[in-house]
Amino acid sequence: MAQRHVDLVGYRVDAVDGHVGRVDRHSVYLDERHILVDTGVWVFGKEISVPMSAVADLDEDGRTVRLDMTREQLKQLYRDQTAAYFPTGS
Repeated sequence: MAQRHVDLVGYRVDAVDGHVGRVDRHSVYLDERHILVDTGVWVFGKEISVPMSAVADLDEDGRTVRLDMTREQLKQLYRDQTAAYFPTGS
């Protein structure tokens, strides 16, 4: 069975324990294994690259992506990604 492409841009994103943001329009520049989540003011207005493997459910009618992660796990993912791009020390 062939997979079909679903454009997730603008979809609401919920963690296990609450709303975290929306799929950012810049997701189209990532590979198909990640989505870029715009967290708005929740994590200081940042974007987090979330692996598709963290998607627990996709509700196309409700335009919602449900993640198999908590809000705290997403914050840690953001911290890890930031550290990878801006390492400290020498």
